[in-house]
Amino acid sequence: MSGIVLIPLANMKKDKFFKFYSKLSNDDQSRPMLSAGGNNHEAPKEHMHMFAHMKIARNSINLFMINFVTFACFPSILNEIEPSQESASYYLIVPKNCFSVVTTFLVFGIFMLLGNILANHIKINEKIVWIPSVARILFIPFFFFCNYRTNVRTFPVFVTNQWILISTVGLFGISGGYLSSLSITYSTKTVSLSKSHVVFMLTSFIGSLGTVIGYIFTSTLIDIIDNCGPLTALQLSGKPIIETIANVTELITSNVTEIINVNNISDAINTTMQTTINSTLL
Repeated sequence: MSGIVLIPLANMKKDKFFKFYSKLSNDDQSRPMLSAGGNNHEAPKEHMHMFAHMKIARNSINLFMINFVTFACFPSILNEIEPSQESASYYLIVPKNCFSVVTTFLVFGIFMLLGNILANHIKINEKIVWIPSVARILFIPFFFFCNYRTNVRTFPVFVTNQWILISTVGLFGISGGYLSSLSITYSTKTVSLSKSHVVFMLTSFIGSLGTVIGYIFTSTLIDIIDNCGPLTALQLSGKPIIETIANVTELITSNVTEIINVNNISDAINTTMQTTINSTLL
């Protein structure tokens, strides 16, 4: 993912459109120095990059956190969350085999689109965008304790209600779309138009970096949930293995009892037949 982003960014400097606005940016930087009587005609390109980076640092960190949390949970974790195994507690219109697809792609996608649209109409203060951006990290432990990786998890499941899960996925999507749009918007507005191309490149790179690290962190979560939990018994089909073993033991016992009963019946039949034969011979 990062390579796909870096390739066009590297080739962007060869584009005529990019060269034209880079030249305008350099001219804007050199004019104040000439008007002050300076003789240095070289545009302070390094200073421009540093200035733009310092201006967008806060929004870039926000975008990094947003993408990190979003892609740490989506789609790997959300796609493996299953509804409750008890059919009596499942009361949604969507069939069970379509539950993960609907919650992962349909609900999340629609609400993320709504978040992007909402950012154009309702804007919160730029100084407090970091608060919900960092608070979104709470979605990770929430989805962690859902019915995720049911057959192999070593942690208990605390979230079993389907409506709570769907509502949280909707909030997860709308917050991700809304905050990411705000972060990008505020980043480009922080600096002048002549520096906007630098802002866009830095923001895109940092956002993509958060995406890649989020994907990598998913594998860490899987290792934790499979191997580091307090439960010594894994869960099979939504039930603890202890309960499963008890059920299997009961089944084996009943089968053995039936076998014993069948053997007793066979012995009784053999005894009766032998008695009948002996009586006939006598």
